[in-house]
Amino acid sequence: MSKRFIDSGLFADSWFMQLKQDEKLLWIYLITNCDHAGIIELNVPLVSFLTGIADVEKTLRSFGDRMVNVRANYYFLPGYIKFQYGELRETVNVQRSAIRRLEEFGLWDSESGCITVPDRHQKRQEPKKKGGNTTATKKAPKTAAKTPTVEDVREYCKERKNGIDAELFWHHYNSRGWQVNGRKIKSWKSCVITWEKRNKNSGVRSEHDSAYEQLING
Repeated sequence: MSKRFIDSGLFADSWFMQLKQDEKLLWIYLITNCDHAGIIELNVPLVSFLTGIADVEKTLRSFGDRMVNVRANYYFLPGYIKFQYGELRETVNVQRSAIRRLEEFGLWDSESGCITVPDRHQKRQEPKKKGGNTTATKKAPKTAAKTPTVEDVREYCKERKNGIDAELFWHHYNSRGWQVNGRKIKSWKSCVITWEKRNKNSGVRSEHDSAYEQLING
């Protein structure tokens, strides 16, 4: 039987305190039944039977971005990795296994060491009904995340005093269309923080420098 860390201050957490009873129960079910990479396959009827929650799907929606649908019936808890492991490292067996699991679902960028979370689960378009009102109000499309400039990156790195080469970082992701594994990066600042941590390890910075020289010199 696998074991998990659980925050002893969970019931004093301001977000958790605001949840309804069914939501608290379901959240505890999720964090104690997901796999070692924070991914869980949900059998809704079974979850309803085990927990006594009548409308599991409605309860899931109350968690917002703390839970992301990555595949049919599969969900990912973005905060799980940070709580359980801190920073993932290939040199640690159980963490390496978690990385492979994240890669399976397109949630890991091996070059930057970033967890890549897809945009909020996109709902499938429902087929148009024949006849009826065709002038229904359409929802405005979501505004795409702002792509940073080199100066944006430089200012953020200066603020964090991490010594990261802003141009190196910018060209690295700009050459990839600010995407990782085909998904748009939601937070470039999170990637900066990941680079910041990786640069503390020997050899990482030089590898990025080499990639940058190849990018500039062709």
